[in-house]
Amino acid sequence: MRTRARFELAVMAAVSVALAALLGLAFVTVGPPDTDSEGYLPVLIIWAALSAPSLVAAGILCRAWWRRDTRDGPERLLGWAAGLLPQARRDWGAAMVAELAEVRGPVARVRFAAGCARAALFPPSAGRGPLLAGAMTVAAAPTVGLAVGHALPAMQVFTVTFLVLVGALTALALSRPRHRPLRPASGPVITVVGLAGVAAAITLAAYVLVQDPPAERTLGAYYAVILAAFLACCLWLVLAPPRALTTSRLARRTGLAAAVLLGVCFVWGARSGDIMATFVFLPPVVISFLGSAVTAAAHRSFRTGVQTTVWTTLTGTLLVFACWLVEAVRLCRAEGALLLDGETLYPVGTNVTDAVFWVLVFVPAWGLLPFGVMGAAVGSRLPRRLPRLVR
Repeated sequence: MRTRARFELAVMAAVSVALAALLGLAFVTVGPPDTDSEGYLPVLIIWAALSAPSLVAAGILCRAWWRRDTRDGPERLLGWAAGLLPQARRDWGAAMVAELAEVRGPVARVRFAAGCARAALFPPSAGRGPLLAGAMTVAAAPTVGLAVGHALPAMQVFTVTFLVLVGALTALALSRPRHRPLRPASGPVITVVGLAGVAAAITLAAYVLVQDPPAERTLGAYYAVILAAFLACCLWLVLAPPRALTTSRLARRTGLAAAVLLGVCFVWGARSGDIMATFVFLPPVVISFLGSAVTAAAHRSFRTGVQTTVWTTLTGTLLVFACWLVEAVRLCRAEGALLLDGETLYPVGTNVTDAVFWVLVFVPAWGLLPFGVMGAAVGSRLPRRLPRLVR
């Protein structure tokens, strides 16, 4: 397995573990148990059961990452950095890997590998432009945040966090040396869908919060940071995705088809009046597993299945988040109730908090990412005669 693929699998494994931890923290935050210590036991049991798929997926990714890898830590670090280099600088990366073999002593090897990795990730030729662009965006965040705070205080934390993250990711993306015109590598359809999804998420969240009386307009800092981080990562994956996520057109098309199917299932569940029973638990699991398994079987590639998982999660969550808020406004105008459970005692802005937790945290952590990775593992191991049926 190539170094770039190993790096991507390592990131996915870290994300799986982080989502499991985030799911547990969110459950404790959203639904605090009774004041006595025994009340925490059911919450811990539920968290362990729901986070188990994420931990299993992390184990699958780590096993694929470490398999047949006999390199030590410094060589692995330098190999990752060299694998991220553009084609024109691959010779330099290969030369540094060969030079590392002549370095003796663990401390010297770590120091040499870290220095080369820093030069590969942040080349001196990048200039000050990327840092200046990122710094300007970060510097403008407090000012824009104050302006937004006067108009809609509930979105102030989100605005500042989002601009800071976008500025940092912009500097990182522009600092990469490029020998071709800067254009999204995810394809025009994914780019349009992703940008439209991010814009719709921000617009609809602000619109729903405006419907509340001023005293009740609230979006907790915890959920505001989650929403900002998720949308910033979506922008990064849409506009400047790692090349390891753009090698399969089938994966991107399958991800879009799965996203549409997720949206249809959600709207049907919302109109039926029970989202928890008809959408949250089962459809994301089945759709993500089957989509990743089919693409992995078609290309006999675990990596292709993982790509399908990523694009399904990105486009699917953006679509469902927008649909959630649209349906919430419709139900509030018709019955004055929340979309999740039909409660009428809470302000309509609570729908934004519900959508952030269930769509951006729970559904990816429970269903889309872990079962997509499992589907990729199953599909890549199917007998050779079966993939012909799905080509």
